[in-house]
Amino acid sequence: MFYNCKYEGEDIPDGIRNLYKFIGTGNVSDELTEKINTAVMKARINEVWRTQYMKEWVVIQDAREEGYRERDSIKISEMLRTGKTAEEIADFCGYPIEQVKAVERELLVSSE
Repeated sequence: MFYNCKYEGEDIPDGIRNLYKFIGTGNVSDELTEKINTAVMKARINEVWRTQYMKEWVVIQDAREEGYRERDSIKISEMLRTGKTAEEIADFCGYPIEQVKAVERELLVSSE
């Protein structure tokens, strides 16, 4: 719920402010953040939890990479449709020529 949270205002209760500071800096400043810090430390040394976290991290990274490839394929397709050559796209955008040609082949197959 608080993952990637940041708040710099002063119009929040001290407990919430301490929580935000803990999330941002890792500094423990009250009973709640001490309990959270203790739980985090236990989780980090728990082999089962650490293994599960790493598995989930790999799945997330794979999904992210797939998203990047899909985004790149869409961009390449759009440029090919405007008449750019595979070599021009690879040179201008820095994509590997094999990647651009693979998208080009997919477009040719789908247009038949």
